[in-house]
Amino acid sequence: MNKLNIFVSSTCYDLSQVRADMYEFIDNLGHTPMLSEFDTFPINPSMNAIDNCIISVRDFADVFILIIGSKYGYVLPSGKSITNTEFLTAKEKEIPIYIFIKKEIITFLPTWRKSKDQDYSNIVESSKIFELVEEIRDNEKFHCCEFEHIQDIRSRLKIQLSYLYKESLQLKLKLTPETEEIMNMGISTQAVRLILDKPTAYEFLFLFQTMSDEMKKKEYLFNDYEYSVLLNSKRYIEYLNSFVSWQKHKIDVLLKIAYGVQNILNVGAKKYFNEKGASADLKGLFYISMTYSRLFESLVNWSLEVSSTTVINKFNGIKDKLAKLASEFILKMMQYPNQEHVKFLDIQRRINEGENITSVNSKLEISINEDDLNEYFNEFEMFLELNNA
Repeated sequence: MNKLNIFVSSTCYDLSQVRADMYEFIDNLGHTPMLSEFDTFPINPSMNAIDNCIISVRDFADVFILIIGSKYGYVLPSGKSITNTEFLTAKEKEIPIYIFIKKEIITFLPTWRKSKDQDYSNIVESSKIFELVEEIRDNEKFHCCEFEHIQDIRSRLKIQLSYLYKESLQLKLKLTPETEEIMNMGISTQAVRLILDKPTAYEFLFLFQTMSDEMKKKEYLFNDYEYSVLLNSKRYIEYLNSFVSWQKHKIDVLLKIAYGVQNILNVGAKKYFNEKGASADLKGLFYISMTYSRLFESLVNWSLEVSSTTVINKFNGIKDKLAKLASEFILKMMQYPNQEHVKFLDIQRRINEGENITSVNSKLEISINEDDLNEYFNEFEMFLELNNA
């Protein structure tokens, strides 16, 4: 059996012994325990501890174990704790989630529901614990197990992980060499389910699911763009000839990125979806998703590099307008995968309800806005005339 990355989410101080026991338990089963205080936890040194935890769930966790004790934990600006945010990330990823709640909290939950204004500090650090448990059990409808001792968690998990193993064996029977190869390329759980279950329009859903997954990995880069996080300038331009050459080069690079996006989607997709009636090339579709994401990264970096380049004052205005040429393109690229994914989910629903849909247009019609580009060139010509006078 392949090793699973099993992420254990809980507050640390009140459950430190439970976490240590869970590490040993998971390790003895032959899997990789993911607990932030142990050396098997993946760390990106450029990120803070909170972001490392969230990203570890999103990018590495195969199984998620949530253990709720008496403490709610550090509250993020979102109003939710780190543990709660980790849970929501695992839920969005759709990986197996096993939840264990301290028995005392389950016992007092009905009392809290009737008298929420009472003082429960002898039971929990914050009433947010009760709110979290109520949300998970009643609203989210997750199955939760109560525990008093670590053995309660161990016993339950041994049984549940054995069921998970049996399920994985059944899924393995559905694998072909091609699908197994694609799964080993690191696609998400949602994408795996699509290629195994093959629902209506699954090939289109696979493309836009993997594209959305790859774009999620670029969210921090997009945040740098959105909040104008500019690193130290790598270039200083003070002479007109150098500035003219630089901007021409930047325009050329921008147009090549735009051409690449149009080509990979409108030409590449046609190739990899194959003729009507033939199975799509899933590896080729995943290549489109990865390449789309890389082109998006190049586009955002282009904008950040232009914005961060230092020029003398009289060049600043035209430089800022150059950087803005990519603004609409960036936003459309960011939105496109999710928009198309939602569109094909609706198409899937309509087909399943009996509607006859014979063709779908998924052609991407985004590029550098031609009007903005012409306006920029006109202003640049005026700029040259003024500076050459």
